[in-house]
Amino acid sequence: MSDVCKGEENIQVFVENFIDDEHLPDVKYTPFNVAGPGCECDPSEITYTGCDCQNEPCGTNCPCIQRSVGHSYDVNGCLLSNTQACPISKPILECNSLCQCSSSCQNRVVQNGLKFRVEVFRTEQKGWGLKALENIPRNQFVCEYAGEVLGYEEAHRRASTQSKDDPNYIHVLKEHLQNGKVLKTCVDPTYLGNIGRYINHCCDPNLYMAVVRIDNEVPKLALFAKREILDEEELSFDYAGEIGATHDNEATSVCNYLQNCNKNKSTYIDENGESGNINKFDETEVVDMMSMQSVGKPCYCGSDTCRGFLPFDHELYTELDSPTTSHAEDQNCKIDDDADSRESDEDLWKDELPNDVFLQLTTQLETKCEVAKYVNHSGGAIGSDLFWQQMSGNYGIQTRVYSFKGHSPNNPSRIELSNTELKEADIHLHKANKVLHRVFPSKSSFVNNLLRRDWFQIRDTEGVFAVGKIAKNRKTVEGGTGWTVQMALYEQKPVHVFDCRRNKSTKVTEGTCLWHRFSFKQRKFVVTDTPTLTYSFTGIGTRDLPERGKVAIRDVFLKTFEH
Repeated sequence: MSDVCKGEENIQVFVENFIDDEHLPDVKYTPFNVAGPGCECDPSEITYTGCDCQNEPCGTNCPCIQRSVGHSYDVNGCLLSNTQACPISKPILECNSLCQCSSSCQNRVVQNGLKFRVEVFRTEQKGWGLKALENIPRNQFVCEYAGEVLGYEEAHRRASTQSKDDPNYIHVLKEHLQNGKVLKTCVDPTYLGNIGRYINHCCDPNLYMAVVRIDNEVPKLALFAKREILDEEELSFDYAGEIGATHDNEATSVCNYLQNCNKNKSTYIDENGESGNINKFDETEVVDMMSMQSVGKPCYCGSDTCRGFLPFDHELYTELDSPTTSHAEDQNCKIDDDADSRESDEDLWKDELPNDVFLQLTTQLETKCEVAKYVNHSGGAIGSDLFWQQMSGNYGIQTRVYSFKGHSPNNPSRIELSNTELKEADIHLHKANKVLHRVFPSKSSFVNNLLRRDWFQIRDTEGVFAVGKIAKNRKTVEGGTGWTVQMALYEQKPVHVFDCRRNKSTKVTEGTCLWHRFSFKQRKFVVTDTPTLTYSFTGIGTRDLPERGKVAIRDVFLKTFEH
């Protein structure tokens, strides 16, 4: 017998067929996602920064652990659960290829591949399946669902060429982001994939899917044991999008399963989308089109809660809109701006928002939100900082002015930081200086504390909005604002900069006087539209604020609250 995985996995996987003479399809094996047609975010690209941890395992100070809001796995490699109702209530970011920790680090699980013996076998009614050849404890990683990462148009094209009797392996992950935008990742293991392609649907499955990221923003669709799985038991997961949630034993019809999908609290990291940062999404919905394109394909899972039919998503099989509409622009790792056009997704926004947030991010679901939810993190400096504070006050938004002894004593929003708190910023300033190549610490303790204060302006923010001068290399920002921006970028937070500053000597306005956002994929600032504020934001910038800079700040508030 030959190994199905062709030596690409830690464990050999063989085939058993006592049903008929059918042979496995000719599929090129890959243990991980690869770029397919239309893929704009290469799954093999390393874009995330690594940790410098030398201890085993990585501790709570590890940036990878912090991005995941604590450990994701226990010492045995089991995925940690926050609640009984939803095992996945926080992001999962593993240590990556640039991290200094060893391959045995506790925060490396999915990337280590198979650890339990499984077998591909022929079923009586469901074609090929995958079963366990040993007991698998609850919350242990089993395998990925891996294949080609496609652009949405290519996924639609492939689905449209299928006949009624063709199985469809295309799996579409939809991540709902701030402002109602949707990030779609399409994975197709039809011709190029791993053993996950053989796992059948069940309305009461023994696996659940978790979204895991390692080297970049392209998610890995990781399957974990929902309960203890016994030797010789068939493996299954719910194609209807049961990500990290326990089964609610409520039958869901083919027509309305999208509206009744279990919700989870999680995150995604976008380095090429609207924000280009680590962002939270309110709910994750997975729509798996492994069902057939005809509604009413019977389900043979045999569970007590069987819905009778396989899940079906009409969206992949309906005609794409014209090139000017959102779907035609939608690719993997791209964002669908036309959130209001998604009839099947509409009810997802009516549920209560999750409280668990990644890096204390909150989500802006409506253009006119309650102002009380907003907060401006400021340094209270003259010029841009004070103008952001003034505009925030005009809209009833609270401003927190981070300060220290002897600095801005008269600002009514002042929060005085202790010397111990200020020292917390040193490690972040040193990291920023690796890119800026400036001087820190300087001979002036006052200047040092000014820079340290900058860390607290971005520590709890969801996004940085600055007015300043972007450097010629388009990668950094000049002046003191550059320190704050660089620390935010190191934390992979979204940064928007209005490239505009008045020259102190000539009094001439310099820069393009256009809004830019930092693209983590291109690793530079690129021109963008006027941004909208996040709930928790940092409004900063040059002390020499020109009139055009004031107009730009006003435009941000207008677009956020009056658009």
